[in-house]
Amino acid sequence: MPPATITAVTVAHGNAAGLASGLEALRCQTRAPQHIVVVDNHPEQFAAAALSNSEGLTVIANPANTGYGGGNALGAAAAGSDYLLFVNPDAVADRELCAQLARELDEGDDVAIVGAQVLLPDGRCNAGDNPLHFIGLSWSGRYGSPREDGDARDTLAVSGACMMVRASSFRELDGFSLPYFLYCEDTDLCWRARLAGQRVRFVPRATVIHDYEFNRGLAKWRYLERNRLLMVLANYESRTLIFALPALIITEFGLWAVALKDGWAAQKGSSYVDIVRLRTWLRRQRNHVQGRRAVSDAVILDEMAGRLDSSPLMSGSAARLVSGGYERYRRYLLRALR
Repeated sequence: MPPATITAVTVAHGNAAGLASGLEALRCQTRAPQHIVVVDNHPEQFAAAALSNSEGLTVIANPANTGYGGGNALGAAAAGSDYLLFVNPDAVADRELCAQLARELDEGDDVAIVGAQVLLPDGRCNAGDNPLHFIGLSWSGRYGSPREDGDARDTLAVSGACMMVRASSFRELDGFSLPYFLYCEDTDLCWRARLAGQRVRFVPRATVIHDYEFNRGLAKWRYLERNRLLMVLANYESRTLIFALPALIITEFGLWAVALKDGWAAQKGSSYVDIVRLRTWLRRQRNHVQGRRAVSDAVILDEMAGRLDSSPLMSGSAARLVSGGYERYRRYLLRALR
């Protein structure tokens, strides 16, 4: 039986130099992708102008910036491979990346998604097996820690900076949630895969280097908060939402306090407006997710985080104060749902 085929999909928005390095690293893989698709989301089409369609490379000039999910959806639609490698345009892959990731998909038909260890330029960990908190927050796993060397393991979420997805699973799950535009699409896809009874794996020995910076302006908070709530509202069972409602409401008050203090209250308010605007899509998405459900929320909650103090962006005394309460509430939810 011939080995499974791989298509690498990357979505560009400027940074031609970073894109060139990323593409070169993909071409030098020991198990190289048969096809590379570059989707140019920039209105001036810098990548499309610099590149040309050639053997093994397809360049798609997207007429509108449709974000991470929309761009990757275009790339995936142009692929006919067994596996889809979604990788950031400025992520430079180790030569063994594709081989390491594809091996996990080769060995388990129930594995839908595998994620790489994303490294900072100095070699420390940027992201890996990313925690998912039961209130919908997610963050870079082991951020700033030394590079990990270990066997692959099951996890709840991996980073969209570099993830390989079984193409049939991607189609069955309807791909990324397109209204998200930016942020949380990777976490949401992993969450939905787990609910559908499929596995997500983290492969520490599969590595890419990615220069990450959290602070991308205040607008980022609008997307993060909107998409966090969309995930929670679409992916939880109704009874879970009822039992979790007090914790979710308290979280909203806490986040409003942070938003007012740090100057992104307008973005927090806009996230609610967006959810109202997306209510028809949310209703349809919720029906799809719940209709495909094969795993109960009790199973997922057992794998979710309750504490916040492992997050590099939510550290300090405030996180330590609330973490204990959140963890106790997560345990209460587990008891209630069982």
